[in-house]
Order: sequence, then C-alpha cells, then structure tokens
Amino acid sequence: MRGVEWLGYADRYGRRRMPLPRFIANIRREVEEKKWAEAQDWSEKRIKKKKCKMLERLRQIAAVARGPKRLAERFHQLRTGHCRTGQYLEWTKNVDTAACGWCQCRRQTRNHLFKECKQWK
Repeated sequence: MRGVEWLGYADRYGRRRMPLPRFIANIRREVEEKKWAEAQDWSEKRIKKKKCKMLERLRQIAAVARGPKRLAERFHQLRTGHCRTGQYLEWTKNVDTAACGWCQCRRQTRNHLFKECKQWK
C-alpha cells in the first residue's frame, strides 16, 4: 500500500500489521448485514414474480379506494363476509341467534340483506 497510510498497528515486534481493535457489537452488526444480504439474494433467486401476484378477487377496487375510508372499510367488510350480519355475530359469539333483526328471517347473511330482506331495503 504505497501512498496510502495504513490504519492500524503492528505487533510488538513490528513484524505483522494488525487492524485496529473493534467492538463486538460492530462485528455482530456486520455479520448480520451480510447474512440478511445473502438471504435476500437467495429469496430473490428462488421466488418467481408470478407466484407473488395478488388474486384478482382480493385486489382493492379503485373507485372504493378513492372514497372515504369509513365507507371503504364497510365495503371490504361486506365483501369478505366480516360485516355485522347475524351470521357473523353468531359466529363471533356476540349474539345467541343469527336471525334477521329487520324481518325475523332465521338467517341474516349478506345475500339475505341485499336480495331478500324487504324491510332492510
């Protein structure tokens, strides 16, 4: 290394150059960074981009995303079946029966509310 001053020190006999002492935490961080870089390289090689596509039925609808957050939240609850219907509330054990509160049908579901229940409309 000519022209560049070497940072470090020599052993007590002046025979070997030795690096400056480092903290254990510094060495561990360096090892962790290398480990994560290797893991990321491995996963990028292994995973094909086709495999990680979101299913079409689970994608967010653009018109809903532009609307108010509370409305979008309710829409996605209805879409996934986690809305406050009698069927869901019975499943979560919040009510004793899944009966419709509007027309006293024995099962209140999404389809019942939107297609069958005349009182709710």
